[in-house]
Amino acid sequence: MTNQQLAEYWNVSQGLPLLNQARFAEAEACFRQALRCNPSYAEAYNNLGAARAKQGDLQGALACFQKVVQLRPDFADGFFNLGLMFARTGQRDQAVACHQETVRLNPEHAEAHTYLALHWLMHGNYVQGWPALAWRWHRAGVLAPPSRKPSWDGAPLHGRTILLHADAGLGEIPPVPLLYRSFGDAGFGDTLQFVRYAPLVQQRGGNVVVLCQRPLVRLLSGGAGIDLVAGPESALPDFEFQIPFMDLPGVMGTTLATVPANIPYLKPEPELVQQWRHELSPVPGFKVGIVWQGNRSFQYDVDRSVELPQFEPLARLPGIRLFSLQVGAGAEHVASASFPITDLAGRFDPACFRDAAAAMMALDLVITIDSAPAHLAGALGVPVWTLLPFNSDFRWLLEREDSPWYPTMRLFRQRRPGEWAPVFQRLEDALREVSDSPSACSAPQMRGLAAPQ
Repeated sequence: MTNQQLAEYWNVSQGLPLLNQARFAEAEACFRQALRCNPSYAEAYNNLGAARAKQGDLQGALACFQKVVQLRPDFADGFFNLGLMFARTGQRDQAVACHQETVRLNPEHAEAHTYLALHWLMHGNYVQGWPALAWRWHRAGVLAPPSRKPSWDGAPLHGRTILLHADAGLGEIPPVPLLYRSFGDAGFGDTLQFVRYAPLVQQRGGNVVVLCQRPLVRLLSGGAGIDLVAGPESALPDFEFQIPFMDLPGVMGTTLATVPANIPYLKPEPELVQQWRHELSPVPGFKVGIVWQGNRSFQYDVDRSVELPQFEPLARLPGIRLFSLQVGAGAEHVASASFPITDLAGRFDPACFRDAAAAMMALDLVITIDSAPAHLAGALGVPVWTLLPFNSDFRWLLEREDSPWYPTMRLFRQRRPGEWAPVFQRLEDALREVSDSPSACSAPQMRGLAAPQ
């Protein structure tokens, strides 16, 4: 075999399967072997960059992707991945330039178009960003909307039925050839955030049917402006129009000044709330629910998730009582925690959000990473402090400590990639101030839990 053939063997036959199996260190070794065979093999550098990024080495990944475009200046996907690394390291202007170059090399590169839309949304340019987000439907492997019925354009509905549905269908999205994808499967957080538009659709004369992920069915059934909630296996009524949740802001002409934030727009079952309040009200102190781990299948989970021991200084504050709301991955660490924490999530129905919602209503504050519980608490009107990685999601905008989407939310941002210690120091200072306040039992806005508007 020639050196090129050996390089292709290590890259494609050995490295890529390991990368797809999330065996990143082993995959990296294969890609490095490919580069030993052929130091000018751009595709191997591209995959090595992906492996480094998956292991949290952003600077190493950035160097790999820079090498890719140096070797292959006509490689659109190389510029796309380089743009992602620039974005994750806070070099946003360079990220935009790379994605624009991607589009120049490949005008139909839907991933790059989608990321440009996210850039505009992150900067609060909703007029340009929401329409451009339609490119996400052209990405490889993305499932089409669940019906061939016409997409709603915002016109009056005159009593006709409209289906609002999760963004990428309700099943698994097939694997795609690109190493990165912009959204992943339709997330619980997306549904929880954008279902707020149901009352506005209803006001335009629609009979509103919501098709959502199964764990959200029971919770959304009590949501404002919703006539019927269906899960993935439910029989749907006849409907005339459909629209994905994330298309609603664009259709409604949402700007930063007109974000619909009539909180709460979700309400848990009253009897469940009463049960949790009856149980927790005798517990002394300021009650804080915490979430530290996201879905590990999410491509950027390594950026957003934290370790449970990082909450220990908060647990040591006088008068503070921590309660675990962690479901799934990460919950197993509660049993071995070296500080006081009460597990609530162990009693939740893992296939349903109803218990988590009710328990949140019995707490004084929720502190969570950027995952579904942040949106759940915000939609319920519960005071919530959300921890954001340096390269945060588009919906949190830039630099702000508050969110126009959730009036009871306060944002705590990383100031450097991967550095959580300063974030937790600010959390500790803020929590100490709140717990020391004589008005700790007053309304959330009055006790300083939400960020200044």
